Amino acid sequence: MILLLLGCAHMLGVPDVHYATPAPLPLVHTSIDARWYVPMQIAGEPWVWFLDTGYSHTTCDDGLVAALELEERGRTSVRGELGRLRTGKARLPDLTLGGHVVEGLVCQVRDLHRTSSIRDPGEVRVAGVLGMDVLRPFQVTLDPQQGEVWLREPRTVERLERHGSGVVPMRRELMVGTRARVPTTIEGHVLWPILDTGATSSHLDLSRLGMTPSEVREGVVVRGSGGSGSDLRTMEYFELDTVALGGALAGPVRVAGRDGAGLLGLDVLRRYRTTLDPRAGLACFEPVQPREIPRWSTWRATHTEAPGSAIPAPIPRPLAADPPIR
Repeated sequence: MILLLLGCAHMLGVPDVHYATPAPLPLVHTSIDARWYVPMQIAGEPWVWFLDTGYSHTTCDDGLVAALELEERGRTSVRGELGRLRTGKARLPDLTLGGHVVEGLVCQVRDLHRTSSIRDPGEVRVAGVLGMDVLRPFQVTLDPQQGEVWLREPRTVERLERHGSGVVPMRRELMVGTRARVPTTIEGHVLWPILDTGATSSHLDLSRLGMTPSEVREGVVVRGSGGSGSDLRTMEYFELDTVALGGALAGPVRVAGRDGAGLLGLDVLRRYRTTLDPRAGLACFEPVQPREIPRWSTWRATHTEAPGSAIPAPIPRPLAADPPIR
């Protein structure tokens, strides 16, 4: 019986990609969240996806699943910052992303507003979270200077070279995971935090390096996946003069303490043009002057849709035939 149930369930994993000429994905933010989102047309209506390299598996909001009339098959769980929670699974129709077609993408399904740091803005619907399962088949460039993301077919672009300027090795989380860890130098020490564009600020295990926090605050509201999406915690904060990625320095920066695996967030990452080359196992960090990322409503005023990004409307289901009159 268990094998039969598993056979009916959707399976998570890296989807198939039909590569094409790439188109840049614009970065925007919402009226209530300054983090990075990607606009998209879904079933002819505007939506946004939260761009999060800190998510292993792409997540669909339950509102998107309802809008596309998708069927959930199977259950799974996600371990978030605030605990573990159960989710459903659904297979998306073909997703056109940055000019490419992503086929067979299975996403985890939950109410993001209720169970994560992502809240529903009033001006546009949030489709879900684009995670590393979608990004890993590409060479990815996150460019805060131009305010855009490029997804390129790895075989058609120049591979990163191990000894190139700003290039560092990139490790998989726990050696087999989809998330990426990158070497980060702090006061002569090298840490390997997870590259996390979904984190507003960086969270690093600095106490084990013997560093003393500049401030300890109680009752700090922490937002993340799990439970009700928020919690109260005692937090330590550290003032760093510099943080080095690929030899290039960024700073000063204020980071939060965190035991175990750290998170490298947007407070550091927005200062670099980041290229991820998963097939080569390398990342490149180039220091840039970031531009102001536009609010979605401002971007929308001059754009009808994101270039090369869409999910078609669901195909209408045929109406049942009227029963014969007897």
